[in-house]
Amino acid sequence: MAGEWVAPVVAGASGITGAGIGAYFTWRTARHGRDHVERMANKTAESQLALAREAHKVEAYAQLSSLIIAVSALYASDPLRGHPPGMPIPTFESLHEQTLNVTVNLGLHGSKDVRNLYREWGENQRTLFEHDARLQMSVQNRADLVPISEAEYKDALEALAEANKRLREQMNKELTS
Repeated sequence: MAGEWVAPVVAGASGITGAGIGAYFTWRTARHGRDHVERMANKTAESQLALAREAHKVEAYAQLSSLIIAVSALYASDPLRGHPPGMPIPTFESLHEQTLNVTVNLGLHGSKDVRNLYREWGENQRTLFEHDARLQMSVQNRADLVPISEAEYKDALEALAEANKRLREQMNKELTS
């Protein structure tokens, strides 16, 4: 009779131990499951963010390409030659607004290389715009505003064309790699 208590105590102790071990492994499995779900959610969020960034970059570069085409059409020797059909001939006002939008979008989403090339391109564009503004004002009885010389004008046109080429090449390189 003295040993009757051993069997129930051992059975109870092994049951409690088994339940404890079972609870531990259940908790551990659940933790690993939660960690896995969290890692997958982070990877999905990171890939969606990368896709959104790439989409913004493509949109900024498309706007820049449109601006390059518009400025090229404005300063072509024959503005209608090479101008996309259905696209209105640009005005300085429309180009100003378009330039502001491109500048903001490139500042937010463009690469450093494209921003630097755009800055150089913008300097050439401004030289031509200032020439045209001075020319227009000198015709309107402002003889003190002398436009740049014909040689300087041709140099500015060539510099703008070269800047156009480098910008297009850099954007193409970034978007196709």
